[in-house]
Amino acid sequence: MQQKEQVQHNICSACFIVDCEECQPYRKKGLTIKKCSATILTIIQEEGKMMKISVRDIVLIALFASLTAVMALFVSIPLPFSPVPLTGQAFAVMLAGLLLGARRGALSQLVYILLGAVGLPVFANARAGFSVIIGPTGGFLWGFVLGAYIIGKMVEKRTKPTLYYLFAATALGGVVAVYIPGILQLSLVAGMTVLQAATAMVVFLPGDIIKVIASALLAHRVRATGLIQSAQK
Repeated sequence: MQQKEQVQHNICSACFIVDCEECQPYRKKGLTIKKCSATILTIIQEEGKMMKISVRDIVLIALFASLTAVMALFVSIPLPFSPVPLTGQAFAVMLAGLLLGARRGALSQLVYILLGAVGLPVFANARAGFSVIIGPTGGFLWGFVLGAYIIGKMVEKRTKPTLYYLFAATALGGVVAVYIPGILQLSLVAGMTVLQAATAMVVFLPGDIIKVIASALLAHRVRATGLIQSAQK
């Protein structure tokens, strides 16, 4: 029986251990591991099928992670009475779930958080670092991942979701799912009661309702063109 030819693939330069557990999937596939300066993105591109992430997925995930960063940097208004600024991030989160689906939508927000965690100033008010993630507003960041996933999961359950269904999915994932971890961490870190933290968020509701309507309308229009179906294949 002819043996399958081994193919050399680049992996992250962080791997200097021959038996690193992270490299096990490559060895199990019969691939030769080589130390180099390649990035994680290169690995995903070269082994997209093995990791079930296509190049199109990578582009879409990166695009919506960038959109969230742009909305945080250019639509950010500090409020004197709240540690939570008024930003446009939620709009990008809603669109990510509506247009990318559960998995890719959640991954786009996770990538966004990781970019900020490693030091890129992509959070509101051009902040960065792990301190933001564990700070008073960090819960909302994790809520972005949860919210995009819930929106995407609900949309995926319908072949042709109605506009009203998109409204409901976006409100549940983009507002409720984001607010819950955000309020809990805000109350814990800022020394507030849950009721006080929830009350402080009331001022953001009108703006978030507008974002729900705008994102649902936009997603409904995009779906009507048929572009979203081809993008999700």
